[in-house]
Amino acid sequence: MERHSCALDSSLTGVISGSGSLVKDGAGLLSLTGANSYAGGTQVNAGKVALDANSALGTGAATFAKDTELSLGISKGISVANAITTDGIIKQSNDFDSSLTGVISGSGSLVKDGAGLLSLTGANSYAGGTQVTAGKVALDANTALGVGAATFAKDTELSLGISKGISVANAITTDGIIKQSNDFDSSLTGVISGTGSLVKDGAGQLNLTGANSYAGGTQVNAGKVALDANTALGVGSATFAKDTELSLGISKGVSVANAIEVKGEVDIHSGSFNSSLTGVISGSGSLVKDGAGQLNLTGANSYAGGTQVTAGKVALDANTALGTGAATFAKDTELSLGITKVSRLPMQGRIHSA
Repeated sequence: MERHSCALDSSLTGVISGSGSLVKDGAGLLSLTGANSYAGGTQVNAGKVALDANSALGTGAATFAKDTELSLGISKGISVANAITTDGIIKQSNDFDSSLTGVISGSGSLVKDGAGLLSLTGANSYAGGTQVTAGKVALDANTALGVGAATFAKDTELSLGISKGISVANAITTDGIIKQSNDFDSSLTGVISGTGSLVKDGAGQLNLTGANSYAGGTQVNAGKVALDANTALGVGSATFAKDTELSLGISKGVSVANAIEVKGEVDIHSGSFNSSLTGVISGSGSLVKDGAGQLNLTGANSYAGGTQVTAGKVALDANTALGTGAATFAKDTELSLGITKVSRLPMQGRIHSA
Protein backbone atom coordinates (compact mmCIF):
# COMPACT_ATOMS: atom_id res chain seq x y z
CA MET A 1 0.00 0.00 0.00
CA GLU A 2 1.24 3.45 -0.96
CA ARG A 3 -0.13 6.14 1.42
CA HIS A 4 -0.08 9.93 1.10
CA SER A 5 -1.24 11.44 4.41
CA CYS A 6 0.12 14.98 4.61
CA ALA A 7 -1.18 18.42 3.72
CA LEU A 8 1.75 19.12 1.38
CA ASP A 9 1.72 18.79 -2.39
CA SER A 10 3.61 15.75 -3.67
CA SER A 11 4.22 13.85 -6.89
CA LEU A 12 4.82 10.26 -7.91
CA THR A 13 6.49 10.48 -11.32
CA GLY A 14 7.83 6.94 -11.64
CA VAL A 15 5.89 3.86 -12.66
CA ILE A 16 3.89 2.24 -9.84
CA SER A 17 3.20 -1.46 -10.34
CA GLY A 18 2.17 -4.49 -8.32
CA SER A 19 -0.98 -5.83 -6.72
CA GLY A 20 -1.15 -3.12 -4.06
CA SER A 21 -3.29 -0.01 -3.67
CA LEU A 22 -2.88 3.72 -3.17
CA VAL A 23 -4.58 5.60 -0.31
CA LYS A 24 -4.61 9.40 -0.05
CA ASP A 25 -5.60 10.99 3.27
CA GLY A 26 -4.04 14.45 3.45
CA ALA A 27 -5.40 17.79 2.27
CA GLY A 28 -2.55 18.35 -0.20
CA LEU A 29 -2.32 17.64 -3.92
CA LEU A 30 -0.93 14.34 -5.15
CA SER A 31 0.18 14.33 -8.78
CA LEU A 32 0.40 10.98 -10.56
CA THR A 33 2.29 11.22 -13.85
CA GLY A 34 3.50 7.68 -14.58
CA ALA A 35 2.05 4.94 -16.79
CA ASN A 36 1.11 2.95 -13.71
CA SER A 37 -0.14 -0.62 -13.52
CA TYR A 38 -0.83 -1.19 -9.81
CA ALA A 39 -3.96 -3.29 -9.51
CA GLY A 40 -5.28 -2.77 -5.99
CA GLY A 41 -7.20 0.42 -6.67
CA THR A 42 -7.06 4.00 -5.43
CA GLN A 43 -8.82 5.45 -2.39
CA VAL A 44 -8.84 9.23 -1.94
CA ASN A 45 -10.21 10.30 1.43
CA ALA A 46 -9.11 13.95 1.35
CA GLY A 47 -7.40 16.51 -0.86
CA LYS A 48 -6.77 16.52 -4.57
CA VAL A 49 -5.33 14.14 -7.14
CA ALA A 50 -4.02 15.29 -10.54
CA LEU A 51 -3.36 12.86 -13.38
CA ASP A 52 -0.95 13.23 -16.30
CA ALA A 53 -1.01 9.76 -17.84
CA ASN A 54 -3.77 7.55 -19.18
CA SER A 55 -3.08 4.84 -16.61
CA ALA A 56 -1.98 7.09 -13.76
CA LEU A 57 -4.62 5.47 -11.50
CA GLY A 58 -3.33 1.99 -12.28
CA THR A 59 -5.74 -0.68 -13.46
CA GLY A 60 -8.11 -0.86 -10.49
CA ALA A 61 -11.15 1.13 -9.50
CA ALA A 62 -10.82 4.53 -7.83
CA THR A 63 -12.92 5.95 -4.99
CA PHE A 64 -13.05 9.65 -4.12
CA ALA A 65 -14.67 10.84 -0.88
CA LYS A 66 -16.75 13.96 -0.33
CA ASP A 67 -14.86 17.26 -0.81
CA THR A 68 -12.09 15.61 -2.82
CA GLU A 69 -11.10 16.58 -6.34
CA LEU A 70 -9.79 14.68 -9.34
CA SER A 71 -8.08 16.80 -12.01
CA LEU A 72 -7.52 15.56 -15.56
CA GLY A 73 -4.29 16.51 -17.34
CA ILE A 74 -1.29 18.50 -16.14
CA SER A 75 0.87 18.86 -19.25
CA LYS A 76 -1.33 17.08 -21.81
CA GLY A 77 -4.69 15.48 -22.40
CA ILE A 78 -5.36 11.99 -21.08
CA SER A 79 -7.84 9.14 -21.49
CA VAL A 80 -8.82 7.49 -18.21
CA ALA A 81 -10.49 4.07 -18.38
CA ASN A 82 -10.79 3.38 -14.64
CA ALA A 83 -14.14 2.90 -12.96
CA ILE A 84 -14.45 5.93 -10.67
CA THR A 85 -16.79 6.36 -7.71
CA THR A 86 -16.83 9.97 -6.59
CA ASP A 87 -18.65 11.85 -3.87
CA GLY A 88 -16.47 14.87 -4.67
CA ILE A 89 -15.65 16.68 -7.92
CA ILE A 90 -14.05 15.56 -11.16
CA LYS A 91 -12.58 18.59 -12.90
CA GLN A 92 -11.03 19.43 -16.25
CA SER A 93 -9.59 22.93 -16.04
CA ASN A 94 -7.15 23.09 -18.95
CA ASP A 95 -7.14 23.43 -22.73
CA PHE A 96 -6.26 19.78 -23.43
CA ASP A 97 -8.62 17.20 -24.93
CA SER A 98 -9.29 14.38 -22.46
CA SER A 99 -11.59 11.38 -22.09
CA LEU A 100 -13.29 9.47 -19.30
CA THR A 101 -14.15 6.05 -20.74
CA GLY A 102 -14.81 4.12 -17.53
CA VAL A 103 -18.05 4.21 -15.56
CA ILE A 104 -18.39 7.18 -13.18
CA SER A 105 -20.71 6.66 -10.21
CA GLY A 106 -21.39 8.20 -6.80
CA SER A 107 -23.07 11.33 -5.49
CA GLY A 108 -20.40 13.68 -6.85
CA SER A 109 -20.30 16.07 -9.79
CA LEU A 110 -18.30 16.87 -12.88
CA VAL A 111 -16.98 20.39 -13.60
CA LYS A 112 -15.46 21.40 -16.94
CA ASP A 113 -13.55 24.69 -16.96
CA GLY A 114 -10.93 24.55 -19.71
CA ALA A 115 -11.25 25.26 -23.43
CA GLY A 116 -10.46 21.68 -24.41
CA LEU A 117 -12.78 18.82 -25.31
CA LEU A 118 -13.92 16.31 -22.70
CA SER A 119 -15.30 13.05 -24.10
CA LEU A 120 -17.60 11.01 -21.84
CA THR A 121 -18.20 7.50 -23.15
CA GLY A 122 -19.25 5.41 -20.13
CA ALA A 123 -22.71 4.40 -18.91
CA ASN A 124 -22.34 6.76 -15.96
CA SER A 125 -24.57 7.13 -12.91
CA TYR A 126 -22.99 10.00 -10.95
CA ALA A 127 -25.78 12.03 -9.39
CA GLY A 128 -24.30 15.44 -8.58
CA GLY A 129 -24.78 16.96 -12.00
CA THR A 130 -22.51 18.41 -14.67
CA GLN A 131 -21.33 22.02 -14.94
CA VAL A 132 -19.58 23.12 -18.13
CA THR A 133 -18.23 26.67 -17.93
CA ALA A 134 -15.91 26.50 -20.95
CA GLY A 135 -14.96 24.28 -23.87
CA LYS A 136 -16.71 21.29 -25.39
CA VAL A 137 -18.20 18.03 -24.12
CA ALA A 138 -18.84 15.04 -26.41
CA LEU A 139 -21.08 12.15 -25.36
CA ASP A 140 -21.01 8.55 -26.56
CA ALA A 141 -23.39 6.83 -24.13
CA ASN A 142 -27.02 7.43 -23.18
CA THR A 143 -26.12 8.16 -19.55
CA ALA A 144 -22.74 9.76 -20.17
CA LEU A 145 -23.87 12.84 -18.17
CA GLY A 146 -24.89 10.68 -15.22
CA VAL A 147 -28.37 11.06 -13.77
CA GLY A 148 -28.26 14.70 -12.66
CA ALA A 149 -28.96 17.93 -14.49
CA ALA A 150 -26.35 19.52 -16.76
CA THR A 151 -25.56 23.23 -17.16
CA PHE A 152 -23.63 24.65 -20.12
CA ALA A 153 -22.39 28.25 -20.06
CA LYS A 154 -22.19 30.72 -22.96
CA ASP A 155 -19.80 29.71 -25.77
CA THR A 156 -19.74 26.06 -24.69
CA GLU A 157 -20.72 23.16 -26.91
CA LEU A 158 -22.38 19.81 -26.31
CA SER A 159 -21.89 17.21 -29.05
CA LEU A 160 -24.11 14.14 -29.39
CA GLY A 161 -22.54 10.86 -30.47
CA ILE A 162 -18.92 9.95 -31.22
CA SER A 163 -19.14 6.38 -32.52
CA LYS A 164 -22.92 5.86 -32.38
CA GLY A 165 -26.26 7.51 -31.78
CA ILE A 166 -27.36 8.15 -28.21
CA SER A 167 -30.49 9.04 -26.25
CA VAL A 168 -29.91 11.64 -23.52
CA ALA A 169 -32.57 12.01 -20.80
CA ASN A 170 -30.84 14.63 -18.63
CA ALA A 171 -32.37 18.02 -18.04
CA ILE A 172 -29.99 20.43 -19.80
CA THR A 173 -29.68 24.16 -19.30
CA THR A 174 -27.58 25.69 -22.05
CA ASP A 175 -26.46 29.19 -22.86
CA GLY A 176 -24.17 27.72 -25.52
CA ILE A 177 -24.75 25.33 -28.42
CA ILE A 178 -26.04 21.76 -28.56
CA LYS A 179 -24.79 20.16 -31.77
CA GLN A 180 -25.36 16.96 -33.69
CA SER A 181 -22.83 16.80 -36.51
CA ASN A 182 -22.80 13.13 -37.50
CA ASP A 183 -24.90 10.61 -39.40
CA PHE A 184 -26.19 8.79 -36.31
CA ASP A 185 -29.77 8.93 -35.02
CA SER A 186 -29.90 10.48 -31.55
CA SER A 187 -32.51 11.75 -29.09
CA LEU A 188 -32.80 14.44 -26.45
CA THR A 189 -35.66 13.38 -24.18
CA GLY A 190 -35.05 15.64 -21.18
CA VAL A 191 -36.10 19.28 -20.95
CA ILE A 192 -33.72 21.73 -22.63
CA SER A 193 -33.76 25.27 -21.27
CA GLY A 194 -31.58 28.39 -21.29
CA THR A 195 -30.65 31.09 -23.81
CA GLY A 196 -28.67 28.75 -26.04
CA SER A 197 -29.34 27.19 -29.42
CA LEU A 198 -29.45 23.84 -31.16
CA VAL A 199 -27.57 23.14 -34.41
CA LYS A 200 -28.12 20.00 -36.50
CA ASP A 201 -25.49 19.32 -39.18
CA GLY A 202 -25.30 15.55 -39.75
CA ALA A 203 -27.44 13.37 -42.00
CA GLY A 204 -28.91 11.42 -39.09
CA GLN A 205 -32.20 12.00 -37.28
CA LEU A 206 -32.49 14.00 -34.06
CA ASN A 207 -35.54 13.29 -31.92
CA LEU A 208 -36.68 16.08 -29.58
CA THR A 209 -39.32 14.89 -27.12
CA GLY A 210 -39.15 17.26 -24.14
CA ALA A 211 -41.25 20.33 -23.33
CA ASN A 212 -38.26 22.54 -24.09
CA SER A 213 -37.84 26.26 -23.48
CA TYR A 214 -34.39 27.07 -24.91
CA ALA A 215 -34.56 30.49 -26.52
CA GLY A 216 -31.65 30.70 -28.96
CA GLY A 217 -33.36 29.00 -31.87
CA THR A 218 -32.81 25.88 -33.95
CA GLN A 219 -30.75 25.58 -37.13
CA VAL A 220 -31.15 22.40 -39.19
CA ASN A 221 -28.51 22.27 -41.92
CA ALA A 222 -28.84 18.59 -42.78
CA GLY A 223 -30.76 15.48 -41.87
CA LYS A 224 -34.03 15.03 -40.04
CA VAL A 225 -35.63 16.37 -36.88
CA ALA A 226 -38.60 14.61 -35.26
CA LEU A 227 -40.72 16.33 -32.60
CA ASP A 228 -42.88 14.72 -29.93
CA ALA A 229 -43.83 17.74 -27.81
CA ASN A 230 -45.48 21.04 -28.67
CA THR A 231 -42.45 23.04 -27.52
CA ALA A 232 -39.80 20.56 -28.61
CA LEU A 233 -38.11 23.33 -30.67
CA GLY A 234 -37.96 25.63 -27.65
CA VAL A 235 -39.34 29.15 -27.89
CA GLY A 236 -37.07 30.56 -30.61
CA SER A 237 -37.36 30.42 -34.37
CA ALA A 238 -36.23 27.45 -36.44
CA THR A 239 -34.46 27.39 -39.81
CA PHE A 240 -34.51 24.34 -42.10
CA ALA A 241 -32.08 24.10 -45.01
CA LYS A 242 -32.76 22.50 -48.38
CA ASP A 243 -33.44 18.73 -48.33
CA THR A 244 -33.99 18.59 -44.58
CA GLU A 245 -36.98 16.89 -42.99
CA LEU A 246 -39.32 17.71 -40.11
CA SER A 247 -41.44 14.97 -38.56
CA LEU A 248 -44.41 16.09 -36.52
CA GLY A 249 -45.18 13.53 -33.84
CA ILE A 250 -43.42 10.33 -32.87
CA SER A 251 -45.98 8.89 -30.46
CA LYS A 252 -48.67 11.58 -30.82
CA GLY A 253 -49.65 14.69 -32.74
CA VAL A 254 -48.06 18.03 -31.86
CA SER A 255 -48.89 21.70 -32.22
CA VAL A 256 -45.78 23.75 -33.04
CA ALA A 257 -45.96 27.52 -32.56
CA ASN A 258 -42.37 28.39 -33.56
CA ALA A 259 -41.65 30.69 -36.47
CA ILE A 260 -40.06 28.47 -39.13
CA GLU A 261 -37.94 29.49 -42.11
CA VAL A 262 -37.58 27.01 -44.98
CA LYS A 263 -34.67 27.57 -47.37
CA GLY A 264 -35.37 24.69 -49.74
CA GLU A 265 -37.68 21.73 -50.05
CA VAL A 266 -38.55 20.59 -46.53
CA ASP A 267 -40.43 17.33 -46.06
CA ILE A 268 -43.13 17.43 -43.40
CA HIS A 269 -43.97 13.97 -42.09
CA SER A 270 -47.26 13.88 -40.19
CA GLY A 271 -47.57 10.12 -39.94
CA SER A 272 -51.03 9.05 -38.84
CA PHE A 273 -51.28 11.87 -36.29
CA ASN A 274 -53.07 15.20 -36.55
CA SER A 275 -50.62 18.05 -36.03
CA SER A 276 -50.47 21.82 -36.41
CA LEU A 277 -47.96 24.46 -37.45
CA THR A 278 -49.32 27.66 -35.90
CA GLY A 279 -46.28 29.92 -36.23
CA VAL A 280 -45.39 31.87 -39.36
CA ILE A 281 -43.58 29.86 -42.04
CA SER A 282 -41.33 31.98 -44.25
CA GLY A 283 -38.43 31.63 -46.67
CA SER A 284 -37.80 30.67 -50.27
CA GLY A 285 -38.43 26.99 -49.70
CA SER A 286 -41.37 24.64 -50.07
CA LEU A 287 -43.33 22.20 -47.94
CA VAL A 288 -43.92 18.58 -48.92
CA LYS A 289 -46.46 16.77 -46.75
CA ASP A 290 -46.82 13.02 -46.53
CA GLY A 291 -48.54 10.77 -44.01
CA ALA A 292 -52.21 10.03 -43.49
CA GLY A 293 -52.69 12.51 -40.65
CA GLN A 294 -54.07 16.03 -40.87
CA LEU A 295 -51.77 19.05 -40.93
CA ASN A 296 -53.29 22.30 -39.75
CA LEU A 297 -51.65 25.48 -41.07
CA THR A 298 -52.89 28.51 -39.15
CA GLY A 299 -50.19 31.18 -39.60
CA ALA A 300 -50.01 34.10 -42.03
CA ASN A 301 -47.30 32.27 -43.96
CA SER A 302 -45.07 33.70 -46.70
CA TYR A 303 -42.94 30.76 -47.83
CA ALA A 304 -42.57 31.03 -51.59
CA GLY A 305 -41.61 27.60 -52.89
CA GLY A 306 -45.06 26.07 -52.93
CA THR A 307 -46.82 23.20 -51.20
CA GLN A 308 -47.02 19.57 -52.25
CA VAL A 309 -49.44 17.25 -50.43
CA THR A 310 -48.85 13.60 -51.29
CA ALA A 311 -51.11 12.06 -48.62
CA GLY A 312 -53.56 12.96 -45.87
CA LYS A 313 -55.36 16.19 -45.16
CA VAL A 314 -54.44 19.85 -44.85
CA ALA A 315 -56.64 22.37 -43.05
CA LEU A 316 -56.11 26.12 -43.38
CA ASP A 317 -57.01 28.85 -40.91
CA ALA A 318 -55.34 31.89 -42.49
CA ASN A 319 -55.63 33.49 -45.93
CA THR A 320 -51.94 32.91 -46.67
CA ALA A 321 -51.59 29.62 -44.81
CA LEU A 322 -50.24 27.97 -47.99
CA GLY A 323 -47.63 30.69 -48.46
CA THR A 324 -47.30 32.50 -51.77
CA GLY A 325 -46.52 29.61 -54.10
CA ALA A 326 -48.65 27.05 -55.93
CA ALA A 327 -50.10 24.04 -54.13
CA THR A 328 -50.41 20.50 -55.46
CA PHE A 329 -52.67 17.88 -53.90
CA ALA A 330 -52.35 14.21 -54.88
CA LYS A 331 -55.19 11.73 -55.34
CA ASP A 332 -57.16 10.94 -52.16
CA THR A 333 -55.84 14.00 -50.32
CA GLU A 334 -58.11 16.65 -48.83
CA LEU A 335 -57.94 20.42 -48.40
CA SER A 336 -60.17 22.01 -45.76
CA LEU A 337 -60.79 25.77 -45.68
CA GLY A 338 -61.27 27.35 -42.29
CA ILE A 339 -60.84 25.86 -38.83
CA THR A 340 -61.98 28.70 -36.60
CA LYS A 341 -62.81 31.23 -39.33
CA VAL A 342 -63.32 31.59 -43.06
CA SER A 343 -60.11 31.34 -45.11
CA ARG A 344 -59.91 33.07 -48.47
CA LEU A 345 -57.23 31.93 -50.88
CA PRO A 346 -55.76 34.78 -52.97
CA MET A 347 -57.03 34.79 -56.57
CA GLN A 348 -53.50 34.72 -57.95
CA GLY A 349 -52.80 31.52 -56.07
CA ARG A 350 -53.19 28.13 -57.75
CA ILE A 351 -54.28 24.75 -56.42
CA HIS A 352 -53.52 21.74 -58.58
CA SER A 353 -55.32 18.49 -57.94
CA ALA A 354 -53.47 15.49 -59.26
